[in-house]
Amino acid sequence: MGQIQPLHFLKSHIFLYYASAIFVLGYFPLYFEEIGFSKLQIGAIFAFGPFIGIFANVFWGYLSDKYQIIKKLLLFLISMQLLLVTLLTQVDNYYLVFSIMLLMFFFQASIVPLTDSLTLLTTKALGRSFASFRIYGSFGFAIAAFAVNPLLQKLGYDYTLILYALTLAFVLTGATQLTERVGDSSKASFSGLLKLLNNKEIILVLGSIFLLAVAHRVNDNFISLYLKEIGQEKYIGISFMIAALSEIPIFMLISKYGSKVKSLHLLALAAFFYFIRYTIVAHASHPSYVVLAQLMHSVTFGIFYLTAVRYVSSVLPNQYRSSGQALFAITFSGAAGIASGLLGGWVYEFGSGKLLYTAASICALLACGLFLLLQVRATNKEL
Repeated sequence: MGQIQPLHFLKSHIFLYYASAIFVLGYFPLYFEEIGFSKLQIGAIFAFGPFIGIFANVFWGYLSDKYQIIKKLLLFLISMQLLLVTLLTQVDNYYLVFSIMLLMFFFQASIVPLTDSLTLLTTKALGRSFASFRIYGSFGFAIAAFAVNPLLQKLGYDYTLILYALTLAFVLTGATQLTERVGDSSKASFSGLLKLLNNKEIILVLGSIFLLAVAHRVNDNFISLYLKEIGQEKYIGISFMIAALSEIPIFMLISKYGSKVKSLHLLALAAFFYFIRYTIVAHASHPSYVVLAQLMHSVTFGIFYLTAVRYVSSVLPNQYRSSGQALFAITFSGAAGIASGLLGGWVYEFGSGKLLYTAASICALLACGLFLLLQVRATNKEL
């Protein structure tokens, strides 16, 4: 019974935090458009925020590894999120909003990688799979997507920040019950962290992940605006719910069979499915196909995220578990977020949503080729 209760609280934390993520991903862009910001301005917010997140992930990841304080950091970061979103409700000037959002990204950027680190340490200690915990995030996100859209349709997008703040309050309350997990901190040092960046294999893989993450982040940042543009605003919540629910069976399969397939093969497969998914969205003959394409979130993000987390974790020593996940987060949310936000916002503003998704599909196809080349390289080394 002693292990059951901590596991229950960790699963609840994952569920609640991913439920809160629907607001930032799905409705912050619509809220910003509601108060008069252009797509280019919105893209800039979601580009410079992840830029700040790059430094945040290095900083918080290193502190976590050095002092073994994952839980304390989570409580602090969530508290700052709650404070800043409360402040955000009081301003509508673009430059003030932009500044507050940068601070929010600084404190938000490491919440997921730190949660992943805590989960990885927990699952390793208890002989559980990472996917069996991450699946609760999918449930949380899906339920929130289903519930939030009709609520905001009725209340108006100006209630987005208030609902987000209320949800974060629940997240913070639940996080107080988490159990700290300690890795091997005996060799953790900043110089050791820098050595990770001298590993050519890690750099090449992270570079390939970056390209695919750009394609993924384009959809994160602009799917809500694209659905609104093509007259399918009512399907925003449904599209996010479909995407989140579609992850669940894939997470279960990856949890059970993923270790039997080479990680780079799985990443190449995910990239190819991203190419198909975004090609469908870009050339859809009917708006409903855009929503249906969200079903492919299962074989794109579902395979991509779990495999990438597992692969990065497998090639790094245990004392750099948080730093390793920070490097992944820097690539996935930071660098890719900058590229997808700035370039995506520019393409959308001066081109079209279809052109944006065509560009994303090309990025995915290039990533597929790179992952296959990396696997060939790895195979040749083994011979």
